[in-house]
Amino acid sequence: MSQNPSLFLLPVEDRFDGSNWVVFRTTVTKAARGCGLLGYLTSEIREPEPETYDPGESKGAPIKASHTSTWWGSASPSLDEWLQRDAYARSMVTLNVVNPVGAGVRMDGTAADAWNSLTSLHDAKTDLGLLHAEEELSSIKYTD
Repeated sequence: MSQNPSLFLLPVEDRFDGSNWVVFRTTVTKAARGCGLLGYLTSEIREPEPETYDPGESKGAPIKASHTSTWWGSASPSLDEWLQRDAYARSMVTLNVVNPVGAGVRMDGTAADAWNSLTSLHDAKTDLGLLHAEEELSSIKYTD
């Protein structure tokens, strides 16, 4: 396997606390892209199928795969590489939230599950919110 990057931890004051979503989202997505892990947060890099077994071989020996280690940004990692990188990407989210349970972060599942649990809450656009924003914009007056 390729070299593990160091753990991505934001300073405590920059971690998501419920009030700094836009900055937090931007920071995490840029860091994930820089590590080649954004596809794990967006579900673009999916978990590969487990290694298959050759029924013709005695004791169901695994088929010899010609897979070699891939770089962290590879779109086709082995299952072991995917599990490791997904766990790292999930930690980028969960360890950088002040109170992940209180913020609604899904702690089990994949990195995409954890990320989607946050984005579905904080990127949501409701009709009422859009109406309020439209009213605020229309109330702005130009003055000299």
